[in-house]
Amino acid sequence: MATIKKTEETAGINDPLAGLPTSSLVSGHMYVYRYKATTKNIRYDEYPLIFMIRKRNAYFDGINFNYLSIRKRIQLLGFLRGYATTVSLTENTSLLVTAMKHTLMTSPRQSYALKTFHRYRIKNIRSSILKISPLNWEAAIIKSRGSFLSS
Repeated sequence: MATIKKTEETAGINDPLAGLPTSSLVSGHMYVYRYKATTKNIRYDEYPLIFMIRKRNAYFDGINFNYLSIRKRIQLLGFLRGYATTVSLTENTSLLVTAMKHTLMTSPRQSYALKTFHRYRIKNIRSSILKISPLNWEAAIIKSRGSFLSS
């Protein structure tokens, strides 16, 4: 993973999104980072704000909130909180991703969220990965704007 200057890492990222740098991705946690897609002719988000769903060696899958309107982000986060590992949000809260993903994929009421599922290649991350505290999840989904580019 390339290391870039702090000012470049956080360009377009507002305060609740300035999480703690981490070197490990864990399912059920929220992250933000700078990304450069290498697949030709696609539109992608340069600053994904994701809940990590699954990690493999070279890639990971996540729910990117930036593909939704603010209203739908709040609705999705409300749904996802039903799969939190704690009743109230704490620093130790994460999501139970297997059950949550199954419901999102099969429930007609949650069909709006399908466009948020994306796969990211680890080698295409161009900054530190910042872990967003569960205490900042709501503020992060409201503040994050993403930056959509074409490859």
